[in-house]
Amino acid sequence: MGLTKFDILDGITAGFGMSGAIALLLGGGFCLGGLTATGIIKAGELLSHAAPAYKKAMFYGAVGSGAGLFLIGAGAATSQLRDRAGEEELRRIDERMESAKSEYDRQRDRLSGCAGCKFWHGRVYEGNFLACTVHPHGKENCPDYSTTED
Repeated sequence: MGLTKFDILDGITAGFGMSGAIALLLGGGFCLGGLTATGIIKAGELLSHAAPAYKKAMFYGAVGSGAGLFLIGAGAATSQLRDRAGEEELRRIDERMESAKSEYDRQRDRLSGCAGCKFWHGRVYEGNFLACTVHPHGKENCPDYSTTED
């Protein structure tokens, strides 16, 4: 059956969302750890020998949090693109259905004398009207007309 553009957009959206959530959680954890450690260092200078490591943790945590927020935003944007594409596809389907209905009504009116014939079909397939089995495009004043009782 193959992948549709909606399947691909759904995959991208899920990927961005999951990546963003993971990056946000990890980044937030590192940032919180760095902030906590920095607070401890400032409060008592107890762990001053490890201050550079905690500052790095805080920096990488902030970067990770920023990346997570960016990826979550990208996932939301991709989700909106998918929704718009779906709305566009539904609009096209509605137009095709309306066109087929108009074609059906036009042909039915043109071939109103065919009503009651056993060969009558009167349906539209992919925009093409199939009048009957004997005359697919229909025929006015048809010599093959036969009632269903014949």
